Amino acid sequence: MPDEFESYVGNEFFGYRLYNLVTDVSLKVRFVRITYADPENTRRNFTRNGFFAEHFESLARRFNAELVSESGLDFEKLDRAAADEIALFNYMIGNTDWSILDQENIFLLRFPGGRQVPVLFDLDMSGLVNAHYAEPAPGLPIRSVKQRYFQGFCSPETDWDALFAQFSAMENDMLRMLIDTPGMGRGDRRASAAFLLDFFDILVSSEERQRKIADACRKMPGA
Repeated sequence: MPDEFESYVGNEFFGYRLYNLVTDVSLKVRFVRITYADPENTRRNFTRNGFFAEHFESLARRFNAELVSESGLDFEKLDRAAADEIALFNYMIGNTDWSILDQENIFLLRFPGGRQVPVLFDLDMSGLVNAHYAEPAPGLPIRSVKQRYFQGFCSPETDWDALFAQFSAMENDMLRMLIDTPGMGRGDRRASAAFLLDFFDILVSSEERQRKIADACRKMPGA
């Protein structure tokens, strides 16, 4: 079981690094090896993988922004492009455990001028991590986190072709990142590469990306 959880840590760390490629408005992470010491018996010492994630407040300071309260979402001021990025990123990694409306594994930053930008955290329920306990969000028509399900909103402002092109352009960088991300075993790298390539195959097909993503968007609140 410890080896299994070591895998989850490495995979989730990789997920955060992928998110850093998509947007600078994301939590920085740093991989660590932590030794747990037993002062009474050093033979019981053991070392495990881990990572540190930036504090929400630190990210806000980096962008001269402020955290929005849980009840402070203003849909009219929501950065729709950032929301679209998060929706497609979560689709890419097989994550349905998030919500901008409920701020579930999402927090909001208010930038000068009032623009609200969603930021993602907590990726362990994704297909990329593939934890044994992970399940899709309740009520969705999928049975496994390895099945992708798009949860983005329909918006006339969304330039789908530009969004798909943005992610397609990152394919090589994302796959190269697998090579230098610490904490991932050979099997993890192979599984993550295959899972990501499935996503990029969808983007290559205009029919598939239209059916599975653009046409699968949810009605926007108030629309």
